[in-house]
Amino acid sequence: DPAPEAVLTIDRTYNPEEYWNAIDDFRQPHYELHWEWDIAPGLLLRNSVYYIKGEGFYENYKSDRTAADFSLDYYLPWDGVSGFEADAETDLIRRKQVEKSRGGWGPSLMWEHSGGRLVVGGDWYTFDSDHWGEVLMAGSNPAGVNYYDYTGEKDAWSIYANERWEVLPGL
Repeated sequence: DPAPEAVLTIDRTYNPEEYWNAIDDFRQPHYELHWEWDIAPGLLLRNSVYYIKGEGFYENYKSDRTAADFSLDYYLPWDGVSGFEADAETDLIRRKQVEKSRGGWGPSLMWEHSGGRLVVGGDWYTFDSDHWGEVLMAGSNPAGVNYYDYTGEKDAWSIYANERWEVLPGL
């Protein structure tokens, strides 16, 4: 549950999480290389390449949740056959995890000409991610049940041109 607005106006560090082992551990270092080349007077080529690797997890406690919300109604390792009834409520500890990466390239060419400036450029990137959630404990029993798992992939590109032209001085 989110922190109440009235509490946050007094204490911006307030955290309503009371679970003793609440963890939020995420890292996302960025690696970048920027390069410029003055090809000729008024003609500039710029390139940027980058790579971002993100990974981490958070763990927290949830009370009075239905078994079906966390796939606990299918199989639990401690009994080897079945889990809770779908509408049964239980307290649980869950961990949500993610691993993702994104890399890309962004070139641009700027030409300053009489009466203005033209910039032509683009962007290309590739992205992939893996997200999964695990119930670590259900009630007082260790669970080890994955309740969701999905991946995402995306490749995208764009191109653009921007002309700034002075029709008359000051216009």
